[in-house]
Amino acid sequence: MARLGVTFQDVELAARALQDLQLEPTVDRVREHLGTGSKSTIGPLLKKWKAGQRAVEDASGLPEVLVEAVRTLHLQLQSNAQEQIEQITVKLEETDKTRQQESEAIKQELLQSKKHAEELAQLLSESQSQLANTQQQLEHTRLELVKSAAQRDESLAKCQDLKTALQESNQERRDIRSHFEHYQASIAEEREREREQQMQSLQTLDIQIQGLRGEISEQRMQYEALQGECESQKQKQETLQRENQYLQIQNEKAQLEGQHFKSLSESLSEKLQTIETENGDAQRGLQDSKHQVVELTMKLSQVDSNLVSTKQQLDESLKTMQLLTAKNHSLQEEKSILEGRYQQLCAQSNNVMI
Repeated sequence: MARLGVTFQDVELAARALQDLQLEPTVDRVREHLGTGSKSTIGPLLKKWKAGQRAVEDASGLPEVLVEAVRTLHLQLQSNAQEQIEQITVKLEETDKTRQQESEAIKQELLQSKKHAEELAQLLSESQSQLANTQQQLEHTRLELVKSAAQRDESLAKCQDLKTALQESNQERRDIRSHFEHYQASIAEEREREREQQMQSLQTLDIQIQGLRGEISEQRMQYEALQGECESQKQKQETLQRENQYLQIQNEKAQLEGQHFKSLSESLSEKLQTIETENGDAQRGLQDSKHQVVELTMKLSQVDSNLVSTKQQLDESLKTMQLLTAKNHSLQEEKSILEGRYQQLCAQSNNVMI
């Protein structure tokens, strides 16, 4: 059970004991005599006791029975009051204890609230710092956006310029392609005409060669008929051999188209060698043959001149074709350069659009 503390009776006993010692009862002396209690508790009780002592001194002229009855009543009232005071004190102590517990709980709550407030203050400080950083970032982002907008406008202007340049390049490329196609068509037509002319020339040469071949066949038949008259032509063998050498020289000049005349000369040489071993009176026939050989030689010369002229024409055509091929190669290079430039412009346009 909890201690009730200093009572009125304790203060009264201590005050009387001090009076017995011829000392004035004071709060400090009563507290020192009791060895406990607080001044706030002892002071009112000592004051109440002194007031009772003054009342007793004032009533000292009354009858003793009345004084004793008053004293007894006073003591009883004082005892009842003391009990009530003790009950109230117990209630106050319980209330004080409850209040202390509540105060402790409130202190804990205050500490927690303070701690929470400190955390909130720290969070607020961090939030303010983050807000400042965010504002700086926003300002930086705004500046970047302004810069990006300027760059975008500049890029759009460049893109427009590139589009214009690309359109001009496309138009130039279309014009070049149109000119190139027209040039190719004209070259193809010119080549076709030259090829037709060459074919006509070759056909003419083929006709002439066929005629010569027919004549040579006739001469061969005549040579076969004159085999019996070859003995009389021994004296003219050297002349025929010189003419044969002349024919061989002419046949060598003919090159590509005159190879068959070489075989004809070899055949004539073989027949002349056969004629050397035979006898006959075929001098007239040999004279005619000589005239015919001369005519054949003249025709071969004409064929050679025709072949030379044809060769010159072929050389000129070849030179023309080489020039056209060089021009075509140059145009192909220009076309490749323009296509590379076009691809670069397309790549730049795509980069700008991205």
